[in-house]
Amino acid sequence: MGPDIIYINRNNEVPEIAVDILKRKLSEKCMVSFSVDASLVIDINIDHKIAHDAYRISCGSHFEITGGSIRGLLFAVGAFIRGCKPGYGFEYNGWNGEVSPDMPYRVVYLPMHFFNYYHSAPINELFMYLEDVALMGYNYILMWYDMHHFTSIDEPHSIEMINRMKLIYKKTESLGMGNMLLGLSNEAFADSPKNLRARSSGGHDGYTSNLAGHYHVELCPNKDGAMKLMLEWRSQVLNTFKDCNIEMFAIGPYDQGGCTCSKCKPWGVNGNMIMAKEISKLVKDVFPDAKILFSTWRFDAFTSGEWEELGKLLASKQDYADLLFSEIQEPGVYNYFTKHGVPGGLPVIGFPEISMIGAVPWGGFGTNPHPSVIQDNWNKARNYVSGGAPYSEGIYEDINKYICSQMYWKSKQNCWDSVKEYIQSEFSADPVIVGEIMELVHIFEETLYRHRVDERGNVHDYPDDNIPRYGIQRFMISNPSRINEAYTLAQHIDSRLPDLIRKSWRWRLFYLRACIDDELRKNDFICNSATDIYMSELITLYYAQKADYACSPPTREVIETKSTGTTFITFDEEEQL
Repeated sequence: MGPDIIYINRNNEVPEIAVDILKRKLSEKCMVSFSVDASLVIDINIDHKIAHDAYRISCGSHFEITGGSIRGLLFAVGAFIRGCKPGYGFEYNGWNGEVSPDMPYRVVYLPMHFFNYYHSAPINELFMYLEDVALMGYNYILMWYDMHHFTSIDEPHSIEMINRMKLIYKKTESLGMGNMLLGLSNEAFADSPKNLRARSSGGHDGYTSNLAGHYHVELCPNKDGAMKLMLEWRSQVLNTFKDCNIEMFAIGPYDQGGCTCSKCKPWGVNGNMIMAKEISKLVKDVFPDAKILFSTWRFDAFTSGEWEELGKLLASKQDYADLLFSEIQEPGVYNYFTKHGVPGGLPVIGFPEISMIGAVPWGGFGTNPHPSVIQDNWNKARNYVSGGAPYSEGIYEDINKYICSQMYWKSKQNCWDSVKEYIQSEFSADPVIVGEIMELVHIFEETLYRHRVDERGNVHDYPDDNIPRYGIQRFMISNPSRINEAYTLAQHIDSRLPDLIRKSWRWRLFYLRACIDDELRKNDFICNSATDIYMSELITLYYAQKADYACSPPTREVIETKSTGTTFITFDEEEQL
């Protein structure tokens, strides 16, 4: 056990928030206190001679933690904390040196919806988690003001959401992070004019399937008056956030946007492009220095030819695309990039999925590590991207956030090495326990995938699938052979961790995952009173008491009251609008 009293010395340029974060993390992890009389001294500094996002750690008679900026300093603090041994008393692993990231854009996308963690957690607790995100090495936060939740920008729930988003932006600015805002090209408020609404049905005009995620309030820009109305709404939103120093605005095409009518087809490079050109002008009016991030999300997923046409359009510089927002696992992306390169040679920000994978509800069973999947996608993506924006629905995929952060800092590091770093930082420096938790992560990945099956054997893998309220639902785990092994291993690990770690929310996510899966295995994959107890703890950790089914651990009460969804509107029904 090392010393338990530390003195932190800062130069005048270091803001007090950096000292506060360092103290908080050392207190949480090492149970130390702080005094000017301490024998151990940690100097923290900002040195503009090193790169903005770079940092340096030096070990000698005292420690020196230095960043090229406030956020560079926080990256250094994060690295230093990860090098400290969890437990009672300060012990550091001795690493020192200077580091800068391989990729410039390291973004976390926080969807503010469905009463998920970011939507519901007490703001001060959320602030502490945002500090943790900064310590991982992320330098941007992306959020979306999702119009369809509200009837107008001035309604009370809208004002509440805007105020929450502004508080988050203010917090991230204090951490030296950049702010990014997203909007869909044809999104609309909930009471949008029915006669101006877009189509979402497939089976016509080259669309092979219905658009995913449509809320049937989106507008068609080729209907008289629709574009004018959508641009008025977009201007309202942009001006609402004009004091938030938005550095980048992302324009999204699908999910829930899009229109499949004959005038808009194919949406991604036609109707969507019409809107993107006008939206980018509005963005530049409000935020003259902001960059436009043009999203290709779901290009070629519902129709064809969108990637090919985009390549032609971006052969010359366009004001609506300073960067591309594309993810390698999406239809057509990897094939297009390998054959033709990135359209226009633009920088690409990736969009890895770390939340909505393997199980619905998302996070409903605890932690969801899938490092092998992340690694496979990264092997394809890293030669084309300049960073990424993992999509995060909450804290249950905290380990996946860390894995992605390290991809952008050290692009050639294996994801399993990042898993090991995370375990050593958050749970134990004991090599035996580290090895056991590594094995637990392997099993969790093998047993992650599951299907929600009704009593008639119908599979419902989307949160908005209609499920009859009668009968039994099973959460059928696809590869259950090692579930009991994970449970036994988690119990063994739990018995040897100090209370400080055992009671931490990060370990509880691991432990509860093992308990829930084992109980499902023993009960024919049907939830019971035992799973209710475990999942209720997850609901408390996520602040998911009001969450939609997609974001709520599926206790029997949640299944009974929240598990029905919506029905797609057919082409014939749309014709009646």
